[in-house]
Amino acid sequence: MHMMGVSDLALIRAIFNEDEFLDIVLMYLHDIGHYNNTWVTVLAGNGNNSFSIQGRSNDGCPTRSAALGEFTGDNHLDYAVASNELNFDGIKIFAGDDYFRFDLSKSIPTDKKALSVNSADFNADGYDDLAIGTVDGIQIYLADGMGDFTKVHSYDQVYGSLDIEVTNKGSDFDNNDIFDLCISTPSVGGRFSDMMVYLGNGDGSFEQNCIRTAKGQIFGNCIGDFNNDNELDIAYVNGAKRYAAILFGEGDGDFVDELRFSIPHTNPQFIDCFDIDLDGDLDMVVAANDMYGGNSLYSLMNQLNPGGFAAKSFKITACDNAEIELVSPSGKVFNRIRNTMPSGEYHKCDINHNDFMDDFASLSVVESGEYVLNATPKPNLSEGKPFTLEFMLDGQFHRLAKDVPMKTDGYRFNIYADGRSEVTPSPGSLNGSDRPGFEWPGSGNFNFQLATDIDFSNILVEAEIEGNSYDIPTALPVNDTTTFYWRVKNLEDPDYKCLYVVNILLGYTNAEENEDVDDLPEDFHLANNYPNPFNPSTTIEYSIPTQSHVTISIYNLLGQKIRTLVDETQVPGKHITSWNGRDYDGKLVASGVYFYKIIAGDYAQIKKMLLQK
Repeated sequence: MHMMGVSDLALIRAIFNEDEFLDIVLMYLHDIGHYNNTWVTVLAGNGNNSFSIQGRSNDGCPTRSAALGEFTGDNHLDYAVASNELNFDGIKIFAGDDYFRFDLSKSIPTDKKALSVNSADFNADGYDDLAIGTVDGIQIYLADGMGDFTKVHSYDQVYGSLDIEVTNKGSDFDNNDIFDLCISTPSVGGRFSDMMVYLGNGDGSFEQNCIRTAKGQIFGNCIGDFNNDNELDIAYVNGAKRYAAILFGEGDGDFVDELRFSIPHTNPQFIDCFDIDLDGDLDMVVAANDMYGGNSLYSLMNQLNPGGFAAKSFKITACDNAEIELVSPSGKVFNRIRNTMPSGEYHKCDINHNDFMDDFASLSVVESGEYVLNATPKPNLSEGKPFTLEFMLDGQFHRLAKDVPMKTDGYRFNIYADGRSEVTPSPGSLNGSDRPGFEWPGSGNFNFQLATDIDFSNILVEAEIEGNSYDIPTALPVNDTTTFYWRVKNLEDPDYKCLYVVNILLGYTNAEENEDVDDLPEDFHLANNYPNPFNPSTTIEYSIPTQSHVTISIYNLLGQKIRTLVDETQVPGKHITSWNGRDYDGKLVASGVYFYKIIAGDYAQIKKMLLQK
């Protein structure tokens, strides 16, 4: 166990802007009688283990709990707080905007004192709902997608106190693809406490299930797969008895075995879990405080170590009409509702800056083999709405679908997240040849299909092959960057199980085959913009020595991103882009100093320019 000092802060991890970097919301939480407001600070991730202050607000109300969600229908992340004001009991919604600012949008009064809040889509309509913990139990408010909420259910509990906690973080305890809840309810006086599981019915209602009554005070809880059996478990802390415990789930909503770990400190109150050492198992962090012994943070390291240290960084981006689910070679599941991958983080944000919230997932890969990536339509979008699906593997860009119409049952892709692909070309990879050779694992007689569309309605090549490789006889019709879909199945199998994607890039340059290799840039380079100062537009030149996914963005003096100029995979060479002095909304920005930043693979550079009217 490692011990260090902690401060009185609430921390929420999320992605607030359209980049792929994790941001942080810090909230100073105070009980009534200490302070009469709560400060909120948004720190934007820079992608290099540093953060920039992007917004700071005073929400004017003391609070004990907060939850993220899209509550106002404007496709920006918002937050909800359980407000403890003297003249108001309930939930306050603070709406976020493009610039990390939050303004009070709605107040939802409750008939009982609101003490904690959590959020998920409990009735599968595509909108974030609220679960509110009170001293007497739980209240469920369903959202209409336009910023209004309706109370639909209220559940009383035997034990309740000011420290009730409602938890939902990929909590599907009975494997029915419906959000469940976990409730910590320490009793007043601390003699007994209940650990409650609320199993969702899919319509916003729940079935109560007390899974443990313990002596003491169960304060905090967290959810994950601690014993690597692909079922969700619950870890909690007992503040009166000074221990952390794990309740092991059976996968049907029941919990049987329990392990306890002593915490040598008075009053442990908070607990969270993640793969601290990236060795493929789930670890725990416990925070304890008391007025006499100081504050402490304990890390409890899991020694299960099923996968070894992670070797690859894997990020999935699903834009517009796509919800994603990743299944590992051992059957671990990673999606919004359920997560048994120890290093997995699932977020949502408006990545491509349009009218839809998008999905973004990241994990450290600890399993070898073929992963299954399922893409299905969002519940509030109709069939046929397009989706885009891409992934980054250690900085290398791969595209699986671009503006493809979604079908009712979705699509299944097979990929190799550890980078050691048994399929050639590697799924989603960019290739420079219009006559690629194809290989796949297995032996016997196979049927091979290659098509221009994801539904295989326009098949270019179909052949029966003895063996596990095939070279197409004619060149593919390539126009700029063209995506082709291919699949194979053993002749004895009735159906194709999955599909693979290959992207052919026109003008792709391979240094080993290029006679003019001296003309290629040797290093990444971002030139000074010209003219500078400028009015109203300026040109930016840059060079990349290898094929890379390039983003170039404009920032103001506060570090707020106001425009993205480039966001695509590009071939090696010199490139040019320009900025016309306008922001995302098309409005001309004011005179002053601005910054432009390039990210290409592992390369990043920032330079300054002056707009002078």
